[in-house]
Amino acid sequence: HDLRSGQSQHVRPHQNYKVEEVNVPDGYRMVDLSCATGPRRQVIDPSSWTLEPGGMGQCTAVNRRMSELTVEKLDADDGSTLPGAEFELYRDTDGDGADGISDDAPDADDYRVDTCTSDEEGTCAIGDLDFGDYYWHEKSAPDGYSLPGDRTSDIVTIDADNAGESHVTT
Repeated sequence: HDLRSGQSQHVRPHQNYKVEEVNVPDGYRMVDLSCATGPRRQVIDPSSWTLEPGGMGQCTAVNRRMSELTVEKLDADDGSTLPGAEFELYRDTDGDGADGISDDAPDADDYRVDTCTSDEEGTCAIGDLDFGDYYWHEKSAPDGYSLPGDRTSDIVTIDADNAGESHVTT
């Protein structure tokens, strides 16, 4: 049966049950589903569990708000927006920052999330991002332009305090 938050459901004892969150709210991702039963709150597997007669179980789904990061490419001389720059977004997985190897390359230990190319407004964005430390790496410059000396941005941290907010890097 489908239940909304805070609702309960009577079930038959000694039958196998499975609990899952089937409708995560838009802009969120489930990061944990935990269930417990009995007066001692014994942890149970939400994918397969049974109850004794008169028993009660409770499950809690924890959802996190996802974020989007945007990078904006500007002309260094006049500040105009530039289409056609290709960027890679990396997640700093080892906590040593964006420039683990050099200013020209992302840290080899970090995870490349995705790539995007700046549009006519000079921006590109990557969404559905969980908590973590991220940085942009400019892979290629627009036609007629050279890559900057330092092609990686500063670290942008997404956490509980700023998830879902606008994060723009220039």
